Amino acid sequence: MASAIGVILLALTFGVAEPASAAGANRWVSKSPTVAGNGTSCTKPGFNTIQGAVNASAGGDKVTVCSGTYEEQVTIDKNLTLAGKTGATVVPPASPPTFQGALVFAGTTDGSQGPTKVNVMGLTVDGQSRAQGGGTRTLTSPTGIRYENASGTISNNHVTGIRLGPDNGVQSGIGILAHTNNAHPDKVTINGNTVDDIQKGHIVADSGDVNSLGAGGSLSGTVSNNIITGDDLADYIAQNGVQVSRGAVSSVVNNQINGFMYTGTGDPGATASPVLVFDAGTGVKVMGNDMSRFDIGVAVDNSPGVVVDDNTITGGRSGSDADFPRACDHNLRGIDVLNSSSTVSDNTVTDIQADPSGGLTGCQFGRAIYATKDSGPAVTSKILRNTVSDFQKSGIYVAGDGNTGTIQSNVLDGGGNDDIIARNMIGVLFGAKGTVGAASAGGAAGLGNQLNNIGAYSPSTPNDTANGALLTIDAASGTSFHRNVFRHNAAFFTDPEAQGYTVLHSSTPDISGTQNDWERDTATEISQQIFDGNDDPSLGIVDFQPFIIT
Repeated sequence: MASAIGVILLALTFGVAEPASAAGANRWVSKSPTVAGNGTSCTKPGFNTIQGAVNASAGGDKVTVCSGTYEEQVTIDKNLTLAGKTGATVVPPASPPTFQGALVFAGTTDGSQGPTKVNVMGLTVDGQSRAQGGGTRTLTSPTGIRYENASGTISNNHVTGIRLGPDNGVQSGIGILAHTNNAHPDKVTINGNTVDDIQKGHIVADSGDVNSLGAGGSLSGTVSNNIITGDDLADYIAQNGVQVSRGAVSSVVNNQINGFMYTGTGDPGATASPVLVFDAGTGVKVMGNDMSRFDIGVAVDNSPGVVVDDNTITGGRSGSDADFPRACDHNLRGIDVLNSSSTVSDNTVTDIQADPSGGLTGCQFGRAIYATKDSGPAVTSKILRNTVSDFQKSGIYVAGDGNTGTIQSNVLDGGGNDDIIARNMIGVLFGAKGTVGAASAGGAAGLGNQLNNIGAYSPSTPNDTANGALLTIDAASGTSFHRNVFRHNAAFFTDPEAQGYTVLHSSTPDISGTQNDWERDTATEISQQIFDGNDDPSLGIVDFQPFIIT
């Protein structure tokens, strides 16, 4: 087994209950003088190093690590429970001054299947910003706790200081890594940890081949109930909170994730994200998380069957223009899904904007939910029952040729009239086919979307783009909107400077929009709220009748 692989154990600030089901012998590790045998307590331990106790253990044993600082890297190659008492802290050895690999490592280094029941709990693992090396999956990549071709639980640890130094931009430094290759069907539960002061990825579940970018394993499990804190505004690296990637299928559930924003000029296209799902296996679930202050709250790329459900996603970047040092050259999105069939449901997405009192409210960023396709096979985007408010540019967009979108039962607030930016609430764009509301004119009213506080645009420059509650640009044939409820801001119809349409249709195919509640009394009034082929002969016609008033 490669000696470069190290392990650090972390102590909880609140203590850890010893599992009643722990099998086998209990070995005690402490800085107190040792006694013969395995020891009986923290005052009468059998070992003064963690690795010594692990080496002496058999499968199913428990190693209890007492309060103290242990300068070592620990390797676990058997089924074992490693439990830290309050104050049990693992740090890198003093010599050499930097470390490679993991501080706490469980599994194998040769690609073979490792232990299937390893539990690491209750430790503080502190890299002290003394890491060296690069990468995220090679065996020498600096990591706090790493499972390699192993299964088990990583719980109630504090992992911190996994860095090559302060403000270092090398794409390296992982807090907790579960990694599987050679198609091993491992399952790792990562629960209740606190992870902060990490250079790149705070918690990563990955099945990529250890020496390439291809998918190589079959990792599952859950990343749940963790508290994950990024560097907030970072101009040196784009960090991620939880990453599920390269074939892994791990659920991301009930985590608190805050402070992931990249502000550097070296790569303006780079983004930081609390949750990144990239080239993952089919069916990753991102559920019940609370996240704020980010570039993209949940970023999904090339990952089939993703479910993003019941998350609270708050941009939180409206404190000042200092949150946007590149001015308008930033990405800011709540949920962004690319080239992935997905269900985005029951989320609350809000404050996806710059400071309303600042100078950047006209920047063309700030999209609450955006599902698009630019390559690969056709995808379906289901966007259901979300609550969306306080967005700068757009509420819900489905875009891209070959993307079939269903947008139903969402509640959006458009923010009213605006003289700085033309805001759109729902969009079907660039070849996408969208069902907005019920699938048919006679469908259930409850499937329609509630679009509140629709505002017009009062531009300082005449003939600028008008605002729209529903925007269709180059939408595919078959796009429709039925049973939606439109509620306009009071100034929408009264501001003489305003340019506003309830529906802005910049597409050649006709679209069907029947049985919507338009909040107007006559067909003539409704037709004046629509920009379509009646205004520009090159465009299709919106069929808005019959309409209903509820």
